[in-house]
Amino acid sequence: MNLLGVAEGMTVLDIGSQTGWWTLVFDASVGSTGTIIAQGADGGVRGGPPPAFMVTMDNLEIVNALEDITNDSVDVAVTALNTHHGDGSRFIPYFEQIKNTLKPGGLVAVIDHIGDASIDNSRLHRVPPADVREWIEAAGLEVVQDSNLMRNNADDHTLSANMGDRDAILGRNTDRFLFVARKPAM
Repeated sequence: MNLLGVAEGMTVLDIGSQTGWWTLVFDASVGSTGTIIAQGADGGVRGGPPPAFMVTMDNLEIVNALEDITNDSVDVAVTALNTHHGDGSRFIPYFEQIKNTLKPGGLVAVIDHIGDASIDNSRLHRVPPADVREWIEAAGLEVVQDSNLMRNNADDHTLSANMGDRDAILGRNTDRFLFVARKPAM
């Protein structure tokens, strides 16, 4: 949260929220005066109900789609482990939608499992960072930081990042990229 400058009172967006891990992190950072928007909160089961803890949160708004969020209303967003599910034809419009939700100067963190351009990343649930950076920039966002915060040198990028397939050596700790991108100020 420090990397993104998240502070009390901000409006933040957990994209592809599912079980709400980032929602909880945001809650600790924005406090009761902030607003958290959880997009896709379904308890990790597509179409299922949101996790029980979310229903009791006073500062939480649950939305189905990014289009349901008011344009220029979000200070900071996070999308984690989502971009490996497609290609530029899917994710350039996705990043355009994220850009629309952000206030001018707003930030989005983009996190995913690092893939190697020379292998079948779709099977491994990975994506080459250069591809994602290209999609972000094609959508009109500016990458302002490429952080090593989530790197794991024990991961050689050849093992599946899928939870059910993951090798014991990695556990939940795959090598991940973390881009911070900004919506240009008007």
